[in-house]
Amino acid sequence: MLAIVHLNWKGTEDEFGTVRKIVMDVLGQSEGIDLVGLYVPSNDWNYAAIYKVRSFSKFLDYQRLVRKKLKENNLSKIPKRQLELYVEPKVIGK
Repeated sequence: MLAIVHLNWKGTEDEFGTVRKIVMDVLGQSEGIDLVGLYVPSNDWNYAAIYKVRSFSKFLDYQRLVRKKLKENNLSKIPKRQLELYVEPKVIGK
């Protein structure tokens, strides 16, 4: 399954670098989740992070840990976010 997290960032470029480091550190501890890439759309969103995930519950655990670490570092500067999932047809037909 693909998970796409659209987000808007309201901090500095240096702070966003710290966010990237936190995300990569948590990804290194998370099994079954790979960051495919960061998409910069030309619409209302600043960024869209695209993940390949084994299960939705593992992805939610990953997201909770990232948010916790952002809050601990006073980096909760994402006022708006949206999650979309792409589920492969072979999974739907099971």
